[in-house]
Amino acid sequence: MALRKLLITLTATALLAGCGGDSTASGDAPSSTALSNTLQVVPYDGLQPVEIYKLVRTSVRKADSVRVRMESENAGAVLSTDLRLDRDGSATGSVSPTDDQQVELLKVGDDAWFKGDQDFLDAYGVKGAQPEGEWRAITAKSPVAGFLTYTEIPFYTDTLLKLSRSEMSGLRQVDGQEFDGRLAIGLQTEDEALTLYASADGEAELVGYRSDEITYTFSDWDEPVGAEAPGTDG
Repeated sequence: MALRKLLITLTATALLAGCGGDSTASGDAPSSTALSNTLQVVPYDGLQPVEIYKLVRTSVRKADSVRVRMESENAGAVLSTDLRLDRDGSATGSVSPTDDQQVELLKVGDDAWFKGDQDFLDAYGVKGAQPEGEWRAITAKSPVAGFLTYTEIPFYTDTLLKLSRSEMSGLRQVDGQEFDGRLAIGLQTEDEALTLYASADGEAELVGYRSDEITYTFSDWDEPVGAEAPGTDG
């Protein structure tokens, strides 16, 4: 990324400056001051929140795949997802409409399948017993067809990517957080309705965001999804 290259250039320049100067011996090590200056190169230093946001937006748009975990609380019930998705329509993972229901989803292109526990099957009116470990095809009329909404990357990113000009201009930096051990800086809209978190290492990767009662965690950008149709040998 351009920002990453800029940081590397700045670091290299600082090291070269430390090696030059008034040193009388060609083998002298860089001064402690020069090394200190190098360590003070900070990702996103000098960038406004809206500029960081635009870097994150570009990063998301260019990415081919991602792992998304979502938790949405409504009237005490928690809906959660843990899915790996790509732009070609592949997806694999699970959705839990409630704490005691879960359905596994598998999608390859336009074809999709599911496996649900008995609580899920009963709750969604899926007829017939499902042998353990067996995938069922999802058709347009399937009671679980609506769950395919969760297998599309735009479902999770559209709100973030479509901030208005006024929302972008009102962005401010807030306290960062850690997501799965990865540090992130926070950017929040003026009305505090949305807070996004960008990787603090300068890569401008989206690692999470919060909107209303929903929390999203993103990881494994551009990693293979690994979805294969049932019965396909690896």
